[in-house]
Amino acid sequence: MATFFLRLLFLRQYAYICGMFVKATKSKNHTYIQLVESFREGKTTKHKVIANFGRLDQLRDSGFLLSVGQKLLSLNNTPCIGAENLQETARFCYGHLVYKKVWEQLGIGEIIKKCAKGTRIKFDIEEVIFYCVIHRLLKSKSKHQAFKDQKLFYGLGNIIGLQEIYRSLDFLCDKKQAIETQLFYHKKGVYAKPIEVAFMM
Repeated sequence: MATFFLRLLFLRQYAYICGMFVKATKSKNHTYIQLVESFREGKTTKHKVIANFGRLDQLRDSGFLLSVGQKLLSLNNTPCIGAENLQETARFCYGHLVYKKVWEQLGIGEIIKKCAKGTRIKFDIEEVIFYCVIHRLLKSKSKHQAFKDQKLFYGLGNIIGLQEIYRSLDFLCDKKQAIETQLFYHKKGVYAKPIEVAFMM
C-alpha cells in the first residue's frame, strides 16, 4: 500500500502534464481504483493503466484514499478542511416556507390587502404581518427582537423596519373583526363544508 502511495505522489506532476486520471472500475461485486493515462495514437484516443490501487471498500476502510487526498491538497497548497475544522457561521430558519403555503391556501394575504385599501399605509403590510406571525410561531420573542432576527429567516426579502412592525400591529387591532369575518367565509368556501359554530381555544 505504501508503494502505491509513493508511486501516486511521484506521478502527480507527470499525470497533470500527460492527462492521467483516476478511474473506478467495477468487476463482479467490487469496485477497483486505477490510475489511467489517456494518450493519442494517431487519430485514436487510448487509455493505459499505470497503477492498480485495489478495492475501493478496502482503500476507504484503511484510510488510504483520505491520506492521499490530503497529501495532494497540501502539495497544491490547498487547505484541507475536515469536520473538526468546521465552524458554524450562520444558522437560518426554513420553517416559514411551510407556513407560507398555509398562508396562501387560507387567502390571508389577500384578505389583509383588501382590508388595507383606503388606509395611508404605504409599505407591504401583508409581508410585515406574515413575518410577525412566523416569528411568533418559530421564535416567540418580542417585537423588537423580531426586528433583529430578520436575517435568520431564509429568503424573506426586504428588511422590515421596527416602526412598520408596530404600525402593522395597530392595523390588526383596528381590522381584527373584518379580517376574521372574511377569513371565516374564505375558509367556508375552500373546504366546502357547513360551519355553524367555531370554537376558539
